[in-house]
Amino acid sequence: MIMRNTIQLKIFTAFAIIYFVWGSTFLAIHFALETIPPFFMAGSRFLIAGSLLFGWQWWKSAHRPTVGDWKKALLSGMLMIFIANGSIAWAEQYIPSGLAALLSASISIWMVVFGWVFAAGSRPNKFTLSGVLLGMTGVALLTGMGTEALDTAAGSGSLMVISALVVIAGAASWALGSLYSRQIKTGISFLYLLSMQMLLGGAALLLLGLVQGEWQAFSIAKISAGSGAALVYLVVIGTLVAYSAYVWLLKVSTPDKVGTYAFFNPVVAVFIGWWLVNEPVTLKMLLGAAAILFSILLINRPRILMAKLATLKSAQSFTFQKNFRNLKAENEMIARTWQGTVPTEKADQYFQYLQKTGLSDYRNIQGNQGIYVFRREAGDMTHFMLLTLWNSEEAIKEFAGEDAEKAHYYPEEKDFLLKLEPNATHYNVALQPGGNA
Repeated sequence: MIMRNTIQLKIFTAFAIIYFVWGSTFLAIHFALETIPPFFMAGSRFLIAGSLLFGWQWWKSAHRPTVGDWKKALLSGMLMIFIANGSIAWAEQYIPSGLAALLSASISIWMVVFGWVFAAGSRPNKFTLSGVLLGMTGVALLTGMGTEALDTAAGSGSLMVISALVVIAGAASWALGSLYSRQIKTGISFLYLLSMQMLLGGAALLLLGLVQGEWQAFSIAKISAGSGAALVYLVVIGTLVAYSAYVWLLKVSTPDKVGTYAFFNPVVAVFIGWWLVNEPVTLKMLLGAAAILFSILLINRPRILMAKLATLKSAQSFTFQKNFRNLKAENEMIARTWQGTVPTEKADQYFQYLQKTGLSDYRNIQGNQGIYVFRREAGDMTHFMLLTLWNSEEAIKEFAGEDAEKAHYYPEEKDFLLKLEPNATHYNVALQPGGNA
């Protein structure tokens, strides 16, 4: 019980960090820019954080980056650090931090577009396309806001529009960099690669600041206490702590759950900007925000639904339908999936318990067509996924009860599982013998 509570507290804390810390970084940038030039501020942030992270990875790992690794980090670092983060730093001189956060949320839209066009992704379905169109509408609302709605902003109307477009371009650059980073294959860890991206991107931002003449009119002595504290916060909390929490969550949780930070960050940024520095919140801004956030939900809907089956490997290919009712074709079945997490020290014991209880009961029910158990160790936790195939909803009800979508538990499972998931997930699958998973 103590271990379960400790792990749950760690997960809760990590989610709170990526939800609120990353949402707060937009306002921290606003404070840092009060006495620090934009490119010097952004470059210093990532060069310092990258140096600390690189040093730590160098000390703990026997692997050393190759020239090829540095070349890969250079391109992704230019896209994600130099362009994406540099654009936010420059634009927040002229637009509110909350507006910058909302426009940055368009990353999800660009991910879909670029993934389809450049990364040979699947054609977006109606939900994804609706999300893209709705998100673009929200971006247009935010970009087209006039100065009469933002009297407290620092820029003129035309400069504000340009700044908004710069942030959108930065979001597109982040999306391209993310898609490229997914395909990078190196012998070093993700954090190692991330530190190299920060080093290269940060150095490029400092060089840009030098070319722009920032260093000539700037002096360390001119940095106010507030700006200095904001920069320290961005380096330590906003970069090192938040990225560490994010990477750890990717190991112990599912990608769809971790990805929910995209919903919270803009909301947090708008709220704290309004609360702490009286940044304007207008009706048009709220409508644009609602459109973008709902578009993220639509865009992520297919990924969320498919996440539970993303790790499956089989000798058959699955064709997914809309629901799991009214089976018609002879080769159609219902796939029922459930996931649970147990302390790693109890993983073997839990697997043996499953074999004696659930797996045995599944096999004794007429209509069950197969049972598959998958497990993945992630530090002090181990994730289990159970996949069963059925020929009818009635067969599932014979095992799970009248409410077929409710997860079925045995009394002793509460002694193993860190959390009792309330529901199982179902899909129609059309089995095509001889296909590839």
